[in-house]
Amino acid sequence: MRMKNGKQTNDLLRAVAKRNGWRITSFRNEDDVQCVDFSDTAKPIDGCLDSSWAFSDASNEEAAAILRFWLRHETRKSMAFGFDLACHLGRLLAEKGRLVYDLLEPVLFETDWRSYASPQILLAGLAAFPDGAKRAVKMLDIVPEDARDGLFLACWHLPALAVQRKLRDKFEEWSATADWGGGTGEAGWLHAFLCKWIAQRTFPLRRLDRLVRWNAQREFGLLTSQRASTAFFAENGAQVACLGKCFSHNEHKGRKDRQGGA
Repeated sequence: MRMKNGKQTNDLLRAVAKRNGWRITSFRNEDDVQCVDFSDTAKPIDGCLDSSWAFSDASNEEAAAILRFWLRHETRKSMAFGFDLACHLGRLLAEKGRLVYDLLEPVLFETDWRSYASPQILLAGLAAFPDGAKRAVKMLDIVPEDARDGLFLACWHLPALAVQRKLRDKFEEWSATADWGGGTGEAGWLHAFLCKWIAQRTFPLRRLDRLVRWNAQREFGLLTSQRASTAFFAENGAQVACLGKCFSHNEHKGRKDRQGGA
């Protein structure tokens, strides 16, 4: 099916939402710009990283049409895209950005990414470029907090160890700041990457010890009752299990090290 205009692309977005049991909502934002978003979704970070994410079954032709529609409106600021929808579009860009290289390249390489006014979710497109890993490593030192969701999506799809190592080190640096992560959602990205790194054995478990402890304190420290704890474990069972395994391993190793002296 050839997507010839914006209406057809809009219809395709609505069809995608319907398949997932969601709705497309449209409203005027605080800048009086039309904004579209998914509603009734899971948390954006979890949802756009699932195997059955919004555009998982989109053909190349459909993906190209959706991405062109998004990029043109995003760069012209003629339409706004809510965060839930933008996260799924970001993953589509990370996986199939090569289909819209002509539109994506000037945005990625001519934008001031230090500015919060930048279309930050478009950084996910770094994953579609041959030198994307090298550029992502540099961007991790440039892009400010609360503007890194697209960059995190790119890192998720860039398996290069240099990218994962740099991101791990940046998480350690950022989490050393007392107020980091909660209000911006970046702590949720740390949680997701920890689960991925542990499952894929990207790093030795002992090298993740500091981040695992930080994450455990944040995730579990707020649980003050058995009822809350049970609900949390029921909702996050798989992730809690993999982090708990890592945490227990490091605790056991630490006790052995202490018993054995230096």
